[in-house]
Amino acid sequence: MDGLFDIPAAAARSGAPAGVLFAEDFDLPEDAAPPVPEAARPCFTADELADVRATAYAEGRELGFAEAAGEHEVALETAARAVAAQLAALRTDAHAAAEAAAYTVAQLLLDSLGALFPTLCARHGAAEAQAVLRAILPGLGCEPALTLRANPRILPALRTELTRLDPELAGRTQFVPSEIAAIGDIAMSWQHGSATRDAAALWSAVADALGLAALHLAPLPETVDA
Repeated sequence: MDGLFDIPAAAARSGAPAGVLFAEDFDLPEDAAPPVPEAARPCFTADELADVRATAYAEGRELGFAEAAGEHEVALETAARAVAAQLAALRTDAHAAAEAAAYTVAQLLLDSLGALFPTLCARHGAAEAQAVLRAILPGLGCEPALTLRANPRILPALRTELTRLDPELAGRTQFVPSEIAAIGDIAMSWQHGSATRDAAALWSAVADALGLAALHLAPLPETVDA
């Protein structure tokens, strides 16, 4: 503890003269600030600096344009893909709508034809049956016998037509009325063969053909009288 207040010892340790506690003399003026070092002279001329500045500006400008062009290209590509996707969706929707419209129209036409088919058979059935008879008759001239079944309403017309075309064969033909046959249906049988025109079978064939197109064909309505 005594050493703390030993002024000569403290002065000796601090390097101050004997009898002086602090080496600094607070009464003396402060030392002048150190001189500011002289600034280094520039290594480039003003023209060189201007050239460097212009070059840096041009490079920066070119880089900026390149970045902007890249962003613009990406934006255009993104927009093009979006437009292409929308066009594809619109094309798909338009195709589906066109198919639906075509299906609706076709179905309407088929339904209308199905409703009119019995009427058409009743109106033109006799002529159709006679056409079938004329088509088959050339190969039946030598047949010993022929059986012809048809609706009673058209059977007289078929007899008249066969008599006109081949009176001898008409004499060997048995005409059988069939109430279940539709007007226009005809069934012929001979010794080694037969031929039939069946409106219901024709309608079923149409239904089978149109079934491939996913169209629904209504059942043939009941036969109507002319």
